[in-house]
Amino acid sequence: MTIQRQYSLPNCTLVLEGLSDPTASMNPAEMRPLMSILINAECRISGREQPISGGRDFFVALVAAVSRYAQEFLSGIHLPVSSSAVQIQGVDRKQHRLVVQPPEDGPKETTRPTQVDLNTVQLFDLVDAIDQFFADAQTLPDLTLQLAPVSKRYTAARQITAERVVPAAIGVSSLALTAVALFFIPIPEVQKPKDPTPQSNTSQSQEPSPTGAASPSPQAAAALQTSPTTSPTPSPAASTTPSPASTTQPNLEDVQAALAAAPEITDPTQLDSLSKKVYDQIDQSWKQEPEFEQELVYRVSVAQDGAILGYREAENTPTGAAQQTPLLDLLYIPANGGSLAQEPVGQFRVVFRPNGVLQVSPWGGYSAPPSPNSEITDSSAIEDLTGKLYDQIDRNWKEKPTFERELVYRVNVAPDGSIANYEPVNQPGSDYVEDTPLPTLLKPDAAPAQNDSAQNNSAQNNSAQNNSANQASLAPFKVVFKPNGVLQVSPWRGYQ
Repeated sequence: MTIQRQYSLPNCTLVLEGLSDPTASMNPAEMRPLMSILINAECRISGREQPISGGRDFFVALVAAVSRYAQEFLSGIHLPVSSSAVQIQGVDRKQHRLVVQPPEDGPKETTRPTQVDLNTVQLFDLVDAIDQFFADAQTLPDLTLQLAPVSKRYTAARQITAERVVPAAIGVSSLALTAVALFFIPIPEVQKPKDPTPQSNTSQSQEPSPTGAASPSPQAAAALQTSPTTSPTPSPAASTTPSPASTTQPNLEDVQAALAAAPEITDPTQLDSLSKKVYDQIDQSWKQEPEFEQELVYRVSVAQDGAILGYREAENTPTGAAQQTPLLDLLYIPANGGSLAQEPVGQFRVVFRPNGVLQVSPWGGYSAPPSPNSEITDSSAIEDLTGKLYDQIDRNWKEKPTFERELVYRVNVAPDGSIANYEPVNQPGSDYVEDTPLPTLLKPDAAPAQNDSAQNNSAQNNSAQNNSANQASLAPFKVVFKPNGVLQVSPWRGYQ
């Protein structure tokens, strides 16, 4: 027996036709039968003679598109549009275009998409009809609406005018009240000391050095975080009693000299590992939507542990544009004015693109391809690691998925089952990596360790041979997070 459900509003009517599942349990308190199988869905818009209709796939796509566009319309934040059979595009503030693609298994004559222009009243009548459907527990209870807050990646810093004006008004009022209060305070009497004692000039006024600011070292560490450079010819009195700033922040010239004298890391395997570390920490800190229109390119100096020691603009990057990047926050400054240790330093080219894409690569490229880690190929070990990897990800994946496309990653696992590193394979995997437990399960210590010869610049000729002997084996896996909550883990090269 066919079941029909109708959700009517003045400008939109949603009609669903389906069947009930005879094996499903019935609710004695509910008089209406349960519709669990959808056969046809019709959307009737006022002023349009022909309704828009389709099967379950059409209805699911319609619900997702309408809910997503309503969220975008109300928040004013544009969200990326995923490929779907139903899409809504804004024509202007009062007109909204509903586009329905023809079904793949439909007649060949129907190849053009159906377009319906809705006004704002019709749009929100359609939203209301969908809300009525979700409130009906006797109709397709397996369909749920997945709503999520807008990701910080697509939001920009916004502050309403009132929030900007109120602090200024409070400041002016406070200043006026302070002036009135000081008016009634008597002027204190000032007496000269009877026996004045001469005092030596313990600190010298600091002025920015024009030459030092105009020609920074290519490897200037903490260039934008240190205090202005002192005068090049300080007086002896100034040198005997350093200022407080000099005891808390490193001297810029000393930092520049330390980086210039540091040996450069050239081992391809170590550079490849550092590239991933630099990319991860910058990508995780880059949350604000880009407001610049050109690429921002920087030459970044990195320590062996991945700490960012310094950077400078390159390739016509505007001075001061680093404030729109997380480089300032990630910059490492030695504690209590200490100097940088004499250790090898890697040079990297970091590019921030206006579309939100981040690129990290060695500044001089690779002298040779990075030596690959030896892979675990034993079938019994692969099978055991597959179960361990699935269990630890499944135990920690507790949040309900908010993404609409599957997230695919390549995950390298150590022999003990710990995750040594991972990388997204598709764009949704990069966008929604924080929605997965991979960042919290990552154990960088499980990655193959570089031996001393790989870190010593004077023994580069023997580093490749020593690395291959000392590196631990890893097993690569393909991990897929599906929008319906299903987790898939399989060997990267398949079962052999």
